[in-house]
Amino acid sequence: MTANELVRAALLEVGTAEYPPGSNRVKYNDDYYGAPVSGAAYSWCLVFVWWLCRKLGASRLFYGGGRCASCTAFYRWYEARGETVTRDFRPGDIVFYDWDAIGDFDHVGILCAIEGERCAVVEGNTSAANNSDGGSVMLRQRRRAQIKGAVRLKFEEEEAVTAEKILAALGDREAYKLYERAQNYAARLPAPDWALGELAEAQDTGITDGARPMCAATRLEAAIMANRAR
Repeated sequence: MTANELVRAALLEVGTAEYPPGSNRVKYNDDYYGAPVSGAAYSWCLVFVWWLCRKLGASRLFYGGGRCASCTAFYRWYEARGETVTRDFRPGDIVFYDWDAIGDFDHVGILCAIEGERCAVVEGNTSAANNSDGGSVMLRQRRRAQIKGAVRLKFEEEEAVTAEKILAALGDREAYKLYERAQNYAARLPAPDWALGELAEAQDTGITDGARPMCAATRLEAAIMANRAR
């Protein structure tokens, strides 16, 4: 896993929200605990980071391959290993906040970009109304001074993440949503009468199952159907 991959994966989750609101019922918790959970005991800002590392096949980089839902315990574990920074933050850092300034950590996010004093951070379980328990994955704008420390994972490689790359990642997400919407619409359309005979013949020969006849086929699906037609 690289810093850029972590940032892109985080950006693609922007907009995901728990349901019902205020329940902490969200897919990240479901995977972390192995079953649906809900309630005040299941805050998930750090669980979101665990989920991202797992999705990218880098579970070993998160808490030595273990699990941790406490921001303070997580940070202290890396601090003892010399893998934290308190300045010169960079994209891919797991950044921590201490809102009440009492020495522990209340919230966490993935730093995506930094320019001067402004930071773009993807955070789980946040909102404009509640920084640390807001129920959504959001791209938040923070001040550099709000970040009290960061864990810097041992990435396979380090590379700069520019504003252009962030926009590209968000564009990928929007493009996929448009593609998915078009496919869902096409799945409801029937095959035209003139094609029914050939569709039935293709089904009989095992080339296709005939489902979703008006949906676009990927190159992989087309290759499989061509191979079956031999």
